[in-house]
Amino acid sequence: MGPSSDYYSPSLEIRKLPPRHVKELTLMLETHELWKRVMSIIPKKLEKENFKCDITPHNPRKYTSEHFRLIERETDQTHRPSTEILFEEWGTSGRVRPSLGHLLYLLTKLKLFRAADYVAETLLNQEKPPRPEIGPGAPVPIPKPVEQHKNPTDEREIEKILDEIDYPAQAVNRIRSNSQGSNKSKSPPPAAIPEIVITPNEEFVPTFPTRFVTQREKPVSDMIKFSTDTVESESSIYEDSDSTISNNPGIVSDSNNVTQSTSDNETSDSYSYNQETGDVCVSENIPRLSQILPSEKIKPKARVSFADTTDNNKDSDSSEDDSLPNIPNLEAIIGLEKTHIKEPPSDKPISPLPSLSLNTALPHLSYSELEVATNNFDESSIEESGRLLGKGSFGTVFLAHGLLNKPLAVKKLTLELNNSEVDNEIDTITKQFTNEIESLSKYKHENLLELLGYSCDGNTYCLLYEYITGGTLRYRLKGEGETLMWKDRIQIANATAKAVVYLHTAYSTPLIHRDIKSLNILLDENNKPKLCDFGLIKTTPSQDTIKATTIFGTSAYMAPEAFKGNISVKLDTFSYGVVLLELLTSLPPNDDEREDNDLVTHVYGIEDKMSLVDKNAGSWKENEINYAEKFYDIAERCVEERKNDRPTMVEVEKLLQTNLINYLWIDLPE
Repeated sequence: MGPSSDYYSPSLEIRKLPPRHVKELTLMLETHELWKRVMSIIPKKLEKENFKCDITPHNPRKYTSEHFRLIERETDQTHRPSTEILFEEWGTSGRVRPSLGHLLYLLTKLKLFRAADYVAETLLNQEKPPRPEIGPGAPVPIPKPVEQHKNPTDEREIEKILDEIDYPAQAVNRIRSNSQGSNKSKSPPPAAIPEIVITPNEEFVPTFPTRFVTQREKPVSDMIKFSTDTVESESSIYEDSDSTISNNPGIVSDSNNVTQSTSDNETSDSYSYNQETGDVCVSENIPRLSQILPSEKIKPKARVSFADTTDNNKDSDSSEDDSLPNIPNLEAIIGLEKTHIKEPPSDKPISPLPSLSLNTALPHLSYSELEVATNNFDESSIEESGRLLGKGSFGTVFLAHGLLNKPLAVKKLTLELNNSEVDNEIDTITKQFTNEIESLSKYKHENLLELLGYSCDGNTYCLLYEYITGGTLRYRLKGEGETLMWKDRIQIANATAKAVVYLHTAYSTPLIHRDIKSLNILLDENNKPKLCDFGLIKTTPSQDTIKATTIFGTSAYMAPEAFKGNISVKLDTFSYGVVLLELLTSLPPNDDEREDNDLVTHVYGIEDKMSLVDKNAGSWKENEINYAEKFYDIAERCVEERKNDRPTMVEVEKLLQTNLINYLWIDLPE
């Protein structure tokens, strides 16, 4: 049916739905963020005439947690409803565009019956979707009101009967006479108020009672008595300050320049104006700081922002009247805002982050030392003789020389503070930094990147790691540098698994990495892997699933349950499985030129899996055993859709040993 019809066809694309209906659905799905539930079960591929659309291993979910964050960010920036943004994005994507039939199926599957009923009845002119007999989705019976028995004589019949009544003439005349009599017997108008005339008596002189004033006794002390002679008007103060400004521009008046009042015991403030900064400075009648503090407490390198007083001035101070002690003003000494004296500008930026005192044996290096060692954090690449090693969402890594007698990798945390939530963001960054220090100083393993020191006294926090020369695994799989052979790849997979197992089992509480990927696996000169980037590590109280309010990780490596905030050790299993697929195929985890962007979906869509194996790594065969097939079988188990179908990393390590390592001779690096 066309858009002008009252009802629509199930094949009508959502993008063609009139705005009034989109608005109604938006109001329903914005409640309790129900749009997220709809978005979480949208499959990647749709069929044109078959409106049944479920997520399967061959048809994975279309959206990841990254997309959820993008929609929420767009809502915050544009103030548009998230449901409206979702309909706009989903309705214009894919080879087969989503229709009302697809939407109705998803709403019914989620038991969102209010929205499903609207689509079925109002838009499609269909019966409401069947509801369960029990439970929250069951229909609520509403009793109909009982109809009252009506009198057979309706209102019109009653009016007709009343009109036909013949009243007696005597009664009618009596009513008329009473009405006329009431008009005649009106009460007379009220009498006028007489005028009151008051005649003044000029001879009368009023008498007032005499006021009795009791003279108070003179107070014992007159210290709180104010003298009118010593109180200056506001204009006189400004006149004195103007003269000071004209005589000494930009210099704060010393105690000898203070204007004297008419009283020897009282002084007024002196004002001066700084033409460069625009500040009006107040200087009170105080001695020098050097006269108050002992000489041994005065630092020889201390500087002040106003001109030093001369010896003559000091002599004149000592010759002043001693009737009132010349007590210095405390606010002027400690530099509070009252004096408006600005410190000289510093070349070093002020950090919004607090300095930390961490309980760790790791050495602390100053920020200035790191600036020298990294050539002032030179962001030119290593190939261009710079110091930049890499960039991530949480920081930038630089090469440092001359520290701890070895080359180091300095991770400088990135600060992107929102003015409206600065305190919360600073608290988050501080906790993340502390967590990384405590985690890496506690966990030691040959396949974990070692933390060697930290810095927290500059304009941001920094972490100091050992420098690994071989680059990242992703860098090597792209063909940069020497090609990784298939035995090397199996060895890298085995050593990385050992590192993850160590994180999960070293202590009673498993430590979940949550961002295992080829970019976070470094290789040394012997292709020995080092798992790094522990900034996102979070602890969980047990092997069971917990809820997390913040989603971390990289979308192509994230398990399906991660976007819901379900955190368990099985998250690392899924991410590790994606790394295994990278080692097997050398394909990137994301590729916009592929029909299926992420690697897991792309591999699932290929019938002949072995056609994806990277032949540049070698034959993957030895003693008539195809190790590529065994390798893929383990990877496939790691990336299962349901987390309960995935093995733990302890089980994965055993699978590698049983199916690969025990049957294959590998020259493991020392």
